This record gives sequence, structure tokens and C-alpha cells, in this order.
Amino acid sequence: MKILIIINSLTAGGAERQAVQDANMLASAGHEIIVCYGIDGMLNDQLDPGVQRLDLQTRSQLRAILLVIKTIKQNNIELVLSHMFWANKVAAAACFFARRKSIVFEHGLGLWRKWYHLLLVRLIAKQASKVITCSEASRKIRIKRESVPSKKIIVLHNSFHTPLESQENVTIQQNQKNSFFTIGYAGRFNKIKQLHLLADVALILETKITDFQFIMLGDGHEKILVENLVKEKGLGDFFLFPGYVPNPLEYLKTMDCFVLPSKREDFSLALLEASYCGLPCIAFDVGGNKEIILNGVTGWIVEPFSVDIMAEKILWLKDNPDELEEMKKVTKQRVETLFSQEQRFLKLSNLILETII
Repeated sequence: MKILIIINSLTAGGAERQAVQDANMLASAGHEIIVCYGIDGMLNDQLDPGVQRLDLQTRSQLRAILLVIKTIKQNNIELVLSHMFWANKVAAAACFFARRKSIVFEHGLGLWRKWYHLLLVRLIAKQASKVITCSEASRKIRIKRESVPSKKIIVLHNSFHTPLESQENVTIQQNQKNSFFTIGYAGRFNKIKQLHLLADVALILETKITDFQFIMLGDGHEKILVENLVKEKGLGDFFLFPGYVPNPLEYLKTMDCFVLPSKREDFSLALLEASYCGLPCIAFDVGGNKEIILNGVTGWIVEPFSVDIMAEKILWLKDNPDELEEMKKVTKQRVETLFSQEQRFLKLSNLILETII
């Protein structure tokens, strides 16, 4: 089957990474895949060689729509998959004029949307054959706030990705691993992630222990602000900022637990990957976090936005190494059972066949 996948960009966000995973899985199954994107980025290198690329080289919606229509017709595209708001708008218009079926993927809770965005979302959903959300929390919002018909919305959880073992030189040396209790974060550095709260967590931990370190993986426009904040608070020795790493699993495997202080999350790929590495996760009770974390078993869902409770749970894990090891085993088993890439591919393949038939 010839499938066109449209995405805003190939920068290293969770939604973009999931779209790349889907493209690679579909290509490996024998489908002809073309990935269209408005902005190129580092994830381009993670697309399999068999996946065709089309850099739209524009953020102009009208020009992007015309280019997508041309691509659909020239390549006899049978189905269009689109990820995120800008791509969903482009896909809806292009599929309307090209008379093609589409599946729309929503990767956020969409709480930022104003009335005119909600109107566009309803029009996009009307054009699409199916609307896919990453979590039950997101599905409920689409039905209640955006008035999307419930029969059109399907939950398809994100899946963890297990790249081949690399020889990447992880900067956390083994002697550091033995002497520090390491707390991980991986993802974008932006306001939604509320990474400044981890400085407050560190201040609380510092009154109890000194042998801990936060390993902050990722990049973004807020990174320099967070780095400056921890220095201003005298916490520089407790934080390490490796930046963006193409294979975060190599780092996650060296950590003891994982934290996610976001104010909004749909279904976090970072939580999935940390859980796959056996890390108990501590996150606020927002969005789909509690669909990943089994409270008190594979980590904790914390009342928003209590840094005191987050610090308390970290201290408990450090003080109870036997329980920590047991949680690691259960956490990994749960993710492998419920959120594997193979399970997502099977469900996605069935959805595609149901749409085309």
C-alpha cells in the first residue's frame, strides 16, 4: 500500500519520534512510505533507507497543501496519515481536494486551543476517516471539548522503541554511578515541562542527602534558563546536562529513577522508555501519566504540583534499595506487556486496513 505520512517537523519531540517509528514499521512491512515534513531535523537520520522523504520547505499552509495534493496524485497515494495540528490541517485540505482517505493523529491534550482552533479541529475530524489519540485522557477531551464524534476516536497508545545497542560513550562514568543516586529526565526543555521545579526538588533533597544527581537529557529553548537557575541556587554539582542524545536508552539504563514534572502530558514517550529501562517513574497527575504509571507499583502519580511529595518519593527509593530493585522488574515487565512496538504496529495495521476497505 502507498501511504503518505505528514508531520510538522523532524525535530526530536515525542510526537515526531512516534511518527518516525510508525513510518519505519510500515516500511519494514512492505508498504511504500513517503514522509512529508515542514521542517527538517535530526530525526531524518532515524528514518529507514526505504522510507522516501519530501521536504516541503515551507510553513505556508497553502503551499504545503498544493505540494501534498501534487504528491498524492503523482505517487497514487492510497492513504494519508498526519501527525499534529499543522500537519492535520494540511492533510485535511489536501485529502478533500485529492479525494483520499486520511487518519489524523492527535498527540497533545489541545488545552491551548481557542474557539477558532476548535472549529478547525471539528472540520478536520469530519474530513478524516479516523481520529487517533494517544491516551484515554485525550480521547475524553476530544469528545467533550472539541465535539468530535466518539465513534470516530480511537485510542492507540504510544510504544517504546528499542534501538540496536550502540557504542555511544555515555558521559556518566561507572564510579559516578556507584557513588550517586541518579534521577533522570529526558525530553524537551520548554515551559510545559516545568523543569524549574526540579531545582526546588533538589533543594529539598539537599537538606537530607548529598549523594544524588539529576541527569537532564534533551535540548530546547529553556535549557540555558534551567542551567542558569541551578547555578544561581548553588545546585550545579547536582545536575548534569548531556544535551540531546540519539539513543536515550544508553543513559536511562544507568539511572535509578525518572521524574517528569510537566504541567501537561498526553502519553509520554519519555515515561515509556524510562519504564522499559526498569526505572520507577514519578510524575504529576496530569493527562495520560496514570495510564503508564501504576501508582505505588511502578512509580508514583503525584498531586500537581507538589515538589515536596516528589522529593519524598525519591528519598524513599534511595532508602529502600531492595524495594527499588523489585519495582524495576515490575516496571519493565508492565511496559513490555502493554506498550510494545509490536502491539502498536498490529493495531495500526488493522486500523489502516479497516480504513481502506
